[in-house]
Amino acid sequence: MDHHQSDSRVSRRSLIAGAAGAALATGAVASYADVAGAAPGPRVGSAPVPAELSAPIAGLTYLPIDGLAFLPGPLTDGRVYQETTGVQPITPGRAIYAPLVLPAGSVIRQIHVAHVASPVITIRKRLLTAPNPPTQVFQQTTVAGTNPNTITFDLAAPVTIEAGALYYLDVFCSAGDSIFGLTIGYSAPLQGFVPFSGGNPRVLDTRVAGGKLGAGEDRTVSFASFGSAGARAVLFNLAVTETEGAGGFVGAYSAALPAWPENTSINWFGANQTLSNAVTSTLDSSGQIKLHGGASRTHVVIDVVGYLY
Repeated sequence: MDHHQSDSRVSRRSLIAGAAGAALATGAVASYADVAGAAPGPRVGSAPVPAELSAPIAGLTYLPIDGLAFLPGPLTDGRVYQETTGVQPITPGRAIYAPLVLPAGSVIRQIHVAHVASPVITIRKRLLTAPNPPTQVFQQTTVAGTNPNTITFDLAAPVTIEAGALYYLDVFCSAGDSIFGLTIGYSAPLQGFVPFSGGNPRVLDTRVAGGKLGAGEDRTVSFASFGSAGARAVLFNLAVTETEGAGGFVGAYSAALPAWPENTSINWFGANQTLSNAVTSTLDSSGQIKLHGGASRTHVVIDVVGYLY
């Protein structure tokens, strides 16, 4: 059942040009189970910024999804649409759904939402192999304020669209909650290479700051001030110098990983060597990688070459 109401005195607001909301704070994740076997788990993603909408991230593609794309689910008796409040289920305490159609390999990094009150935004994944219940890959509660409200979620744990899986948006609405629409900011799966052109490419030189990378040490290296916004991976020159011991290695990996994945990016086989190697590593959402030191210490120098988007 689909109800449509219109108020000619007030036009429906666009997502980006929504009225300014009150200062925002992090909302708690609601607890519900509108989809069988799909009760929400721990919250995924960073807290919203205390502002209306964050600026778009350079290099991302933005997919707009209007509120009219949301449909009632199996436990919902219908939806109601009003130009002044957007879309909501007729019966509160239910969810409405919209397909999320992105190419496999896309990485969702930012979500802009236009809403009323504080609906819960969830992204769910279902494998193409059947039957199987959907799994939650992102969930965040919006924050109530002056309506209509707008908010941005910058995903601390970006969502990668996998081949062989289907994705959809789930918006849970308590009484008074509704959704105008949202935009999904994602890195396209095309691995386009953009050479670095921002001046001095020297990202790290432990001879200048930080000291030698220690045995077994994990050290974070940020490319954020070297034009990495929106990039999924970085190509850089990794050099070791003033090496110690009979041999050792350095492994570079994404700072999004919980631990060193036991890779090596450069190796040396004696003391006081100077060697270099070209390395490609994925980045976390903040443009960071980590370096893992092997059995011996060494100085490390990194020069950025370019980025993959």
